[in-house]
Amino acid sequence: MLKRNCVLLGILLLAASLHASAAPAPSEPGLYHGRTVVKSFGDHRVAVAIDDGEGFSHIFRFWTDDSLPTLDASYASAKVEFFGNELRVIVPQAQNVLRFNVGRSQRPYEGPEGFNMTGYSGFGLNHEIRPAGTKRAGGSVTPYSNCEPNCGEPIFEWPDDGVSDCTAGGAGSTSCSVTAYGVGCTASCDLGYYACCKVSLGGVSCSCVRK
Repeated sequence: MLKRNCVLLGILLLAASLHASAAPAPSEPGLYHGRTVVKSFGDHRVAVAIDDGEGFSHIFRFWTDDSLPTLDASYASAKVEFFGNELRVIVPQAQNVLRFNVGRSQRPYEGPEGFNMTGYSGFGLNHEIRPAGTKRAGGSVTPYSNCEPNCGEPIFEWPDDGVSDCTAGGAGSTSCSVTAYGVGCTASCDLGYYACCKVSLGGVSCSCVRK
């Protein structure tokens, strides 16, 4: 009986390991559906969080030098498209599309017929993937109902702190990615910045640093 229980435990651990390893790579383009939160922090930062319904939460952070309007919305269902340097939030219930793009150039996109479209240009966009329901130390935006009405400010690695010790990326890099502790992130940066991805005891971070 003891041997049988050990075998069953081994199978369960293997299954859990395989499930954990099934997390998509944060740098890969992706299409996600689920409950979505869009929230601005100050005049120059936006966080978009979505639960894909498959065991993972996706947190996108966008930085811009332009002044942003106040964004604070929660959608029961939205489609989020990620292309590395561009993010689209498509909301059928509001007939609205939000576009967040690194740099001033945007790939051709007409959007669904009859939908309003608003675009923002910035110098940085990151994507963090973590197991659903977990929160990052120091603050988090999650798509769960218990985070409303104030989801709390997520960690934004401000890009003006000079030289950084980067696990990946660094001077001359416009993008980077890291994965550790079951969490992965990636960053894409515009000219004038370099991508810096770090792994530390506090977790992972991916951001853009001013050159």
